[in-house]
Amino acid sequence: MSKDSKTAKASKGSTIIQAGQVIHAENVVIHQAVSPTATVADNPPEAQKCQPDEAIAVKPKAANAPALEKEEVAPAEPITPSESAQEMPAELEPKPAPKPEKIKPVRKPREPKPAPKPKKEKQAKTDTQKKPKEKNKKKVLLIALAILGSFVVVFVLTVVLSNKKPHNPPPNSGTTATKRVVRDDEVADYLTSDNSNGEITITGFKHGYTAKNLVVSDTFIYPVTNIGSSAFSGEEIQTVQLPSGLKNIGSSAFRDCKSLTTVTVPEELESIGYQAFYNCEQLVEITLPKGLVSIGDAAFWDCKSLESMDVPDSVTQIGGGAYWGCTKLKSINLPKGLKSIEARTFLGCDSLESIVIPSSVESIGDAAFGQCKSLTKIVIHPGVVTIGSAAFSDCESLKELWLPATIKEITGLITLHHSNNLSVVYVEKDSYAEAWCNENDLTLKVKYATPEQWDS
Repeated sequence: MSKDSKTAKASKGSTIIQAGQVIHAENVVIHQAVSPTATVADNPPEAQKCQPDEAIAVKPKAANAPALEKEEVAPAEPITPSESAQEMPAELEPKPAPKPEKIKPVRKPREPKPAPKPKKEKQAKTDTQKKPKEKNKKKVLLIALAILGSFVVVFVLTVVLSNKKPHNPPPNSGTTATKRVVRDDEVADYLTSDNSNGEITITGFKHGYTAKNLVVSDTFIYPVTNIGSSAFSGEEIQTVQLPSGLKNIGSSAFRDCKSLTTVTVPEELESIGYQAFYNCEQLVEITLPKGLVSIGDAAFWDCKSLESMDVPDSVTQIGGGAYWGCTKLKSINLPKGLKSIEARTFLGCDSLESIVIPSSVESIGDAAFGQCKSLTKIVIHPGVVTIGSAAFSDCESLKELWLPATIKEITGLITLHHSNNLSVVYVEKDSYAEAWCNENDLTLKVKYATPEQWDS
């Protein structure tokens, strides 16, 4: 290589250019001549590389610049590592590569919300549309008025034909409702009834009405055969006249009628039900008909004013406790067709003085005549087989007792418990009754009697 004032060194395969030319080369390294007085700048470890197709501009020599004399230039000294440590001119320093721009992810555009559906505007009803509905309303109104008018006509006709005024419910007096007391001739109009199989059952007063004198007439379309259960219970009735043809007085029919004094029943009456006259404290007189068959349990319980009763022979059954607590009952004749005397039938009849038990009776129940404190004489005709416990207990005034030979069982000494005034017991010789008396220390009070004596 010739020594010139300026030299240029290119790598292999490069083209040497002069000032003012533009070249394209790969790996071109330009060395600037170093003046004798200046310090030689070290080349960087790696020459600045030009990117392919990058243009390098070389400034042209000025026209008025003095011509440079050719001087001999000494061969360049080798560059030591210390010399290469000098900094390169700022123009030749490599620029940092630009940072790649971050690629922002492309977001899908939001789908626009569907526009709200426009509300359907109600079409204004035309006069032609309104007219049918108005006509329908008028029709409905006319029909309703027609129905109402028919009800009014029926009601008026009913009142006029029956010649009765509709009754109103009773007025309230404080918390207790008062009842209208009707006249005797009005009673039948204010009774309620039930028609079944061509027979009428009287079930009581209409709401808000009562009567002091109850007269149940037999002028109904069908015959009155029954007084219903609890029909007049608790009413303030004083007298009762029941119609002919009546067959049955139901359970509790006149229960707790505490003002009731007299009851008249027809000959056709067959049965008096359970507690029919229970607790009728003022009842004094009741005549039982000849066709009566049965008297129910507790039928006359606590009829404290009842003094006597004639029970017809047609009666075959008297229920338990039928006369319990009839404290003023002095006499009662038992029917010849009676089968048994039930338990407590005459319990507590304090005024009862004597009793004759017919031969039709087969058994006497427990405490049947208990606490009959005034009872002095008991005659039991042949036919009775058993006598229950305490049958004659607490009969303080009992003096005379007749026990027939038909008796096969007497339940203990308690039968005569507290009957301390007993003076004589009539029995047949060698009978069960005689043996029972001997076992219970009544031997001294035993007297023998013949069957004929019972009839006398």
